[in-house]
Amino acid sequence: MKRTWRFWIALWAGKIVTRGLLVTGKKGTTLPGKISNWIDPQIMRHLSMAYSDGVVMVTGTNGKTTTANLLASILLEAGKTFAFNQAGANLVTGITGALIQNTRWSGSSQANLALLEVDEATVPKLCEQLSPSLAIITNFFRDQLDRYGELDTTVRLVRESLPQGTVLVLNADDPLVAQFGMNHEGTLYYGVERTPDSRSESIETREARFCPVCGTALDYSLFHYGQLGIFKCQGCGFHRTEPEILAQNVRLEGGLLQFRVGVTPFTLSLQGYYNLYNALAALTAARHLGVSDSMIKKRVGGFYSSSRTDGAV
Repeated sequence: MKRTWRFWIALWAGKIVTRGLLVTGKKGTTLPGKISNWIDPQIMRHLSMAYSDGVVMVTGTNGKTTTANLLASILLEAGKTFAFNQAGANLVTGITGALIQNTRWSGSSQANLALLEVDEATVPKLCEQLSPSLAIITNFFRDQLDRYGELDTTVRLVRESLPQGTVLVLNADDPLVAQFGMNHEGTLYYGVERTPDSRSESIETREARFCPVCGTALDYSLFHYGQLGIFKCQGCGFHRTEPEILAQNVRLEGGLLQFRVGVTPFTLSLQGYYNLYNALAALTAARHLGVSDSMIKKRVGGFYSSSRTDGAV
């Protein structure tokens, strides 16, 4: 797609506003993105064309910020440069502003790869303008119901917006996420064999009580937490796919989570089994992007939720 005069005005206006914010000691990508989108509503499409290594998208109800920051930390360890909406501005204006920051006045990108945390409701708008090369989907829970309406609607809109050419990194233990891999070529699953707290029965309220394919009540042989676990539908056969990245021998020692993926042991400094899933999502994506286990292991072991990823644009 040829860049128009509207694009150039939008880009330069965004960069001028960004420069002005920096001069006054303020940070932010939302205002530049808002102005640029007002001038050219297609600016994300034009900006994304500059990333020869593609765009990595991270979305889901919970864990997307931690997952994105952990993946960013791993990529930096591997010496990769990338555009990143690190400030957590994960709506259209914030994403646009982050891409503008990484774009030169000439319109070329300062990096070959973009790493974008994207709010679930923004995914359809994003995918109207660009096709992510890799999409990480963490989980779906009902805590955002007040903003987005019915959870099933949000899940459906995200699923239908993802291009077939996008490689999906999916939480195999969440049936609401695992369904994205049905009839989709290029899917990588991550999951957990069991945790010390996994149980064969659960009294927790679950988001995915029924099969997302046929509506039959799902049978669980093991619950990790919420609707995450090992499930199967007796109606249509939909079931938890065996993950390529499977956390085994999960245990808590000295306040640290220990686990193994294949023959490689990992230590996670973050607390909570939900952060184990975040680490597995980042690990799966990093492997796909060609990062070695030794580099992944180093960053997973030393990462804290407050960790910064200075060096990423």
